[in-house]
Amino acid sequence: MKKLRTQPKLKASKIKRILVPFDFSIHFSNALRQAIFMAKCFMAEIDLLHVVEPVYATPHYSGLMLSNDLFYTKLMKQAYKNLKQIAQEAEEREGIKINCKSSLNIAHQEILNYSKKRKTDLIIMGTHGVSGVTEFFAGSNACCVVSSAKCPVITVQKKTTTKGFKKTILPIRSEFNSRQKVNFVATLAKTFMSKIYIVGYTENLGKSEKIKTINYIKQVEGFLKRETISFESKIIKETNFTKAIIEHAGKRKADLIAVMTTHDFSLDQIFEGSYSQQFVNHSKIPVLSVPNTLNFECS
Repeated sequence: MKKLRTQPKLKASKIKRILVPFDFSIHFSNALRQAIFMAKCFMAEIDLLHVVEPVYATPHYSGLMLSNDLFYTKLMKQAYKNLKQIAQEAEEREGIKINCKSSLNIAHQEILNYSKKRKTDLIIMGTHGVSGVTEFFAGSNACCVVSSAKCPVITVQKKTTTKGFKKTILPIRSEFNSRQKVNFVATLAKTFMSKIYIVGYTENLGKSEKIKTINYIKQVEGFLKRETISFESKIIKETNFTKAIIEHAGKRKADLIAVMTTHDFSLDQIFEGSYSQQFVNHSKIPVLSVPNTLNFECS
């Protein structure tokens, strides 16, 4: 007798600890605002982290930092005091728990180390967005965190007009890992009662790859239907993945784009950075970047 294939079921992603890197700018305040709302929805704690970066520190020479320098010690103490004030006001107003930490290190390294130490479930951080030469050479802290974090990362540029996410763009490609973000996206959709817009991206694929993309879309559609999550599907054929998805998000007035941290090799990623980095740099709406450590199994 042929064994029946089991249908994938939603394994609600656990979000009990949210890390919010904070530099007191408006972009990071926007990220904190979103994190507070999500913490209330998931009954999670927030870790608020400020990193003081020595002006002479580089990713390759962090050993040169003088952690006992009086100047940096004063900066860290003042930053911690400011964090505690922000946390106390938010705790009293929103009824959530916020832990504070001020450190001396290279920003993205400290964020990643602290995230691992605290077993963070989600990182929400602000980003200023970069372009041109800065985009290619600098690699913002947000991009460095997104590329190396073991948990999902939501990057926020502008102040969002909604709390939570109501319209999510979910790109599906022919890559095997393209569906691994579905479970986390579905968890958010269930929580915020949001709609998911599945976007099948075919580019200049051969017939077999197009069929694979369509089959992946059908699998995701079946999954969302069983979970009673509202969705629409569309297939687009463009030559620039990030530009096409961002433009589609604008047409749908979406408030979140969900992408994978890593994608299959392509020449444009050599010259313009990884797709996740391009989304972080150019998207004006929040971007959810999901690492390959999360699974979506379709038997």
